[in-house]
This record gives sequence, structure tokens and C-alpha cells, in this order.
Amino acid sequence: MYAGATNLSVNKAENGNWWDYFHLIDRDVATAEVARRFWSIFQFAFTPSGVPNMFLSFPRWNHKFLNPFTDLLPSWRYDYTPLRSYLSKFVDFPIKTSFEKGEPRLLLVSVDVQDYTEAVVFDSYKKQHDARYATRNIIESEWYSEYGHGQNKHIVFYNDIGLNQVLASALGKYALDHPTMEDMISKTHRQFWDGGYHSNTPLRQLILGHRKYWYEYLKRKGKRDLYRLPDLEVYIVNLHPSVVKNIPRDKDLIDDREHDILFHDRTNFDEHIAYLVSDYVDLAVELIELGKSNGLADCINRILNKAARGFSRSRGQSKKYKDIIEGRLDITKVWRIDRSEDTEDTFGKNTDFSPTSILKLIEGGQVDAKISLNRMEILFNIEELIYDGVLTEREGEELLQKTKDVARWTGLCFEDKKRVTSSLHEFIVLVNQMNTKEKLSSEERHSLINPANNIINQLA
Repeated sequence: MYAGATNLSVNKAENGNWWDYFHLIDRDVATAEVARRFWSIFQFAFTPSGVPNMFLSFPRWNHKFLNPFTDLLPSWRYDYTPLRSYLSKFVDFPIKTSFEKGEPRLLLVSVDVQDYTEAVVFDSYKKQHDARYATRNIIESEWYSEYGHGQNKHIVFYNDIGLNQVLASALGKYALDHPTMEDMISKTHRQFWDGGYHSNTPLRQLILGHRKYWYEYLKRKGKRDLYRLPDLEVYIVNLHPSVVKNIPRDKDLIDDREHDILFHDRTNFDEHIAYLVSDYVDLAVELIELGKSNGLADCINRILNKAARGFSRSRGQSKKYKDIIEGRLDITKVWRIDRSEDTEDTFGKNTDFSPTSILKLIEGGQVDAKISLNRMEILFNIEELIYDGVLTEREGEELLQKTKDVARWTGLCFEDKKRVTSSLHEFIVLVNQMNTKEKLSSEERHSLINPANNIINQLA
């Protein structure tokens, strides 16, 4: 699928020594590897070669401001017809799945460039209700997306997840052929861009989509107790580093850092709110059960059937208190796989499809995933030991302190690896000390030591 770099790229064997030699003389000159990446990106994005099976590149000359300093150089747009053909060849569209058949659910996130107040979600599971909108018209359809607020509501229909929905969730701002769909409320055609502009790690959309589907599904099945819905265990792959060591100095690195800031994982607050809401609902349900067991059922039902004013103001919908308590779900765990900093990154790295860069990303991603998953396993196990009363909060915090270097690890150099390895050895010693005091069982001790050893072995 990917193209190799041609004569515009830096051939390390032939030219690399020269780049590295100039870099030694002047640190503002790129190293051979950084130069190779830059010229690979330049070839793919700013020459007519494009990327085979991905896109064709086309120059566009602008004269909007009659500026001779900018209008002499073309801007570039990208035709994704090759990608359409490639996906049609290897993907069996449309994608339609069902819970009853034991099939996984696919949610794709996009953004309407004319109303980006809310993300647009395309779903491989069919809807549990027909579409109904402001004119009270009802349209029988199993696949559609509702988004927007108040008087700016939108509904777009589609027949399962097809090629248009996939590309609507993936094409960036300079594509020539963004997918469009008709909004049945405004009767206008809407254009859709990559959902990453709205949320590159759409945890909020996942939670809302999960809750709405299962609440309606169980309600249709006649289940009366709707306080609990199926739990979620989430894995988030962060394609952009969130923690970095170096401060960008030149334009290329400043632009690259801005790109990382705009598209990195920002779901910590959403996760916190999800846990908080679950705790509030748990508290409310326990109080409801306590009241009912003490002869206050009628009073409680009157309260639950009152209008929830805050929800009505914020969403423009009429809801009762019982509606916001029902449909509670637990997020059991959120596993975060973080990408470590790469000091050889350059701006536009998402357009570098050279084989060398692809292999480096695969190898680096494997290391990042192993370190991240083992670190998260340590954190989850410490939290469970505190919750179960095996460890005090002070003991748990002492253990967590020894793992902070792993969270701050940027993958930069030998010194970083040495520091992280040393901290994990101290962590293992501390765990073993707790074991000698009979604080931990053998199984609990191994649940902490094994992932720590896995990280140490990965860094060796």
C-alpha cells in the first residue's frame, strides 16, 4: 500500500554522512534521519507523486490577496480516489453488525464542517427507534446519525457503514472529495471531515453511544430494572505524545508540537466525570432503596417523576429525575497506550508513508504498548489492593511514587531508561518488604512484580 521514497528523499547510505557532518558543525541543520523524514513528507505531500493506493497530489495556485510572496507558491490538495478503490477492493462494505449475532460494534466519529458543536457518530449497530425530528415527521430507518443542539438539530441517514462513512471519519482538511450527506431537517447537504478535529480519542462519544444503545435495547426487551447497563473496559491508543522533554525552538518543531497538542488524548476529564456520575447514581440508588424499605416509596416516586431542570436547559429535552438515574454503566478500566516522544519527528509526520518510517513506527509502537500496558496493570492492581483494604492509602501512594518515572518516560535516551529501571527496582524491593510483613499474598505480590519486571526487560 505504501510508496517508497524516491530521489527527493535522503538516502542514508549515500547522503547520511553529509547530513550528520553538517549537523555536527551547525546544530540547526537536521540530522540524516530527520532530513530523510522531511524529504519523504515533501515528496508525498508537495509533489505530484502522491502516495500509491492513498491519494494523488494536485497543486493549486491562489491569488486571493494578490500577494507575490505567497501566491507564487502552490497550495496542495489531495484526491483520495485511489484510497476509495483500495478500500472497496479489500473491505466488504457495507459494515453491518448485530449484538444478537455476537458481532462487535463499530463506531466511527466525524465532524460536520458547518456545525461542529458536536461530533457525528456512525454506528454499525442499527438504531432501536425510528428517526423523529422537529416537524414530528417519523422516518423508518435503522441507520442514521443525530447531532446538534436546540434549533440546530441534524439527522443524516445512511445504509449501514459504507465507504462514505469511513472516509468521513478519516479525510483531513485538504481533501478534494470529502463525503457529503443530506440533512433531513434543514434539507441541506453537509460535508464531513476527520473526527479527530473534534476528538481524536472520542471516549465521550463511546460512553454516550454505549449507554443509549443498551438503555433502549433493554427497555424494548421489557427489562424493568434499568439502573445497571453492561460495563465498559476501554483501550485508548494515543498516537501523539502527551508528555515530552524538549521545548521546540525552530518553526518545524513548533508546528509539530502544535499538531501533537491539538490531536493528543484529552480524555482524562471525561473519564473523571464518568466515574463521578457513576458514584452519584450509586449513591442515589442506595438512598432510593433505603427510603422504599422504610415506607417512603410514594414520596420517592413523586420526586423521581419531577422534571430535571438542568438537563432540560442544557439539552433542550424534557427529562425526569428517574430518566437520568436509569441507564448507569461502569467503566471498569481505561487502559491508555501512550506514544513516547521521538526527537527525530518533524512536522507533517502523519504524511510520511516511507517504508523505513512505517517500520520504525511499528517497532516503536510495540515497545510503547508493552510499557504502557504493564504500567497500567501496576496502577490498577495497586488501586484494587487499596480498595480491598490490603494496603493503606499511604502504602499505595508510596508504591505509586516509585512508578512515576515510568509515566514520565519519554523514550529519549539511555539516561531515561536507566532512571526508570532504577525506580522499578526500588519498587520491587518495596513490594518484597511488604511481603515479608505478610501484607501481600504470593498472588498479590506477583501481580505487582511481574509487570514491573516486564518493563525492565523491555528497556534492557
